Amino acid sequence: MRKRRIAAIIVVALVAGAVGTWLALDRETVELTEDYRRLVGGTYAPLPAGNTHYILGGSPDGEAVVFLHGASIAIWDFDLQAPLLARAGYRVLRYDALGRGLSERPDVPFTRALFVRQLRELLDHLKMHRVVLVGHSLGGAVAAAFAAAYPQRVRGVVFVAPVMNAVETKGPFITCRTPVAGSLLFRLFMGPTLAARANEQWRSAGVDPVPYERLFDRQASIKGFERSMCRMFQSDLVGDYRPLYGTVDRAGIPVSFVYGPLDRTIGLQNVQDMKTRCPSFSFHRLDGTGHSPHVQDADGFNDLLMSFLRALPP
Repeated sequence: MRKRRIAAIIVVALVAGAVGTWLALDRETVELTEDYRRLVGGTYAPLPAGNTHYILGGSPDGEAVVFLHGASIAIWDFDLQAPLLARAGYRVLRYDALGRGLSERPDVPFTRALFVRQLRELLDHLKMHRVVLVGHSLGGAVAAAFAAAYPQRVRGVVFVAPVMNAVETKGPFITCRTPVAGSLLFRLFMGPTLAARANEQWRSAGVDPVPYERLFDRQASIKGFERSMCRMFQSDLVGDYRPLYGTVDRAGIPVSFVYGPLDRTIGLQNVQDMKTRCPSFSFHRLDGTGHSPHVQDADGFNDLLMSFLRALPP
């Protein structure tokens, strides 16, 4: 009996310690209310999929270019591209995917169908009928899914180190699919790791990371961020998109595929596989870059992007 009591005390202590740690590490202190949106500013679309924060700039009569950010970064992912295109006369749209930035964090499964629907509803809301998509990482995968579903609405696609067949790093899948302890593991390990990786892309490019660290901290402080991040790894949102890239290839949509040889997230073997699967894609390797070639070699990427846009058929 004495041993059982000691064992029970130990179990209770461990559970209490875990709960205490989980609560202490909770960074989500902000409700994403209308008052908060007015406080931080920005433009929002009241979409059925969820209220969506977006930035629309450039010439109203220009060719439309839509940027889709990566899994953990938000609207600022393409800060080194969007203003350039706006000055060049393009109509430039950036938006926060659901669960990130200042967009809504709905308590629903985060599937690829949901993210495709968000993009379609936003384009309909803004009356943008035919666009060029530029997607980084998970944003590239969502761009592939959208182009496969609505080829008539896509003039061209630029894939920037896109997710093709899941990702090489399995930690997020294990963390987010672990019952009960998954939330604690996220707060202990995955959350800080995501923040560090997101901010490292700026530091590695010689860009002041402090403003982006603050932006990441702001999105992580909004309630629902942790749940949203884990929901991505619990569904088909981060999974095998290879059949959809094949659909885009067969549809004859012009595609530029940009990657870095130092990318340890998607893996070069996936790139080689894509070259075989999608022979019509134009592949561009930016030496010295990893998973964020558009940041780590912004000049080289911007040259490729402008050349691609200028060469598109009307």
